[in-house]
Amino acid sequence: MKKLEVIRAGAGSGKTTELCRIVADAVSNNLDPSRILATTFTKKAAAELKSRMQAKLLQLDAQSSETQFQHADRFDLAAIGTVHSVASKLLSRYALEMGLSPTLEVLDELGSTKALNDLIGQVQEENWVRLSESAMRLSVDDLQKRILKLLEIKRGNLINDELFCNQMQLSASRLCELLGPVSNGLADDAGERLLELAEQAMQEIASLNDTTGVTETAQNKLRRLVSQGKPGWGKFVEAQKIEAGKRTGANAKLDPLRSYAAQVRNNPCLHKDIQNFSSLLSEETIRLNDHYQTFKKERGFVDYIDLEILLLELLSNEQIQNQIQHDFDLVLVDEFQDTNPLQLAIFQYLRSLMQRNCWVGDPKQAIYSFRDTDPELVLDQAKLDRGPLRFF
Repeated sequence: MKKLEVIRAGAGSGKTTELCRIVADAVSNNLDPSRILATTFTKKAAAELKSRMQAKLLQLDAQSSETQFQHADRFDLAAIGTVHSVASKLLSRYALEMGLSPTLEVLDELGSTKALNDLIGQVQEENWVRLSESAMRLSVDDLQKRILKLLEIKRGNLINDELFCNQMQLSASRLCELLGPVSNGLADDAGERLLELAEQAMQEIASLNDTTGVTETAQNKLRRLVSQGKPGWGKFVEAQKIEAGKRTGANAKLDPLRSYAAQVRNNPCLHKDIQNFSSLLSEETIRLNDHYQTFKKERGFVDYIDLEILLLELLSNEQIQNQIQHDFDLVLVDEFQDTNPLQLAIFQYLRSLMQRNCWVGDPKQAIYSFRDTDPELVLDQAKLDRGPLRFF
């Protein structure tokens, strides 16, 4: 695999100027500008990058009467844009070889989010009730958001259904291990016992006539705990944190409640609920993915993740690789710190095919961590390759 050039360029360091210089130098050394592939992570940045590169090539053309805008004109044929727009261009270029339509109907983020939310709203009531009840016991109140995030992670990392379920269960098992060993001596009716101790503490504190603010706050928390009926596991955590006045002895009255609540981590019912919730969450995520794929297929849509997956398939197609090598020589990746695992796999395939690969960015400027991007992925790869790493 070709050595990777990584340039760490902070804000205001002139990294776009550096990219333009790289392009101009390559073109001066007889690179056909149409053989350039460059990506960045916003449409605005892509437009600026292309504009400044073209301006640099116009300057280069002006220095020679022989070219007369030839380089700048050829640059119009280059693949420049966001990761997804470049993917769309390449898929369109090699559509026949891939068995795809040359004009893909791309579902943007807003359209994708709306479709997924609508599909969640169509979940069978029985399935959603089971999942909701399980979530309530664990005090999980952002169920829909969690499912969408899990689906994004699953698709963005090309995790098949079986592996996804296994990883979810492993995560649940790991969480249970962190909570500590199960104590079978704990009662199944832990919630009822917690309420009894809360009621007892409330009555004992009331008899002390402690009117301090901290004790009044504690009493209010106890009242809310008792009035809400059978508590979810999150209430055990809240109970552990209740504090009251110490001078009157009110705080000591809470010791039995806090001590009992602290044992929740070893309760076998909690461990069972965690495992069950993980399993139900996995099932619903997979079911939503199936419905979403059907939704897109019936309408001829692809979304942004589909573009990345299709591009990865294109780059791994041995029959197309020779053609790609013939069409491109220089790959530039701007803002590498916003690269997610799937995009990194794409860039790695491009590396294996192209003569020169240069990635520019600054880990401190990463803004897409919510999309599972990780700048360390690129830096670790550069260290493994022992390719040039420059600070700019």
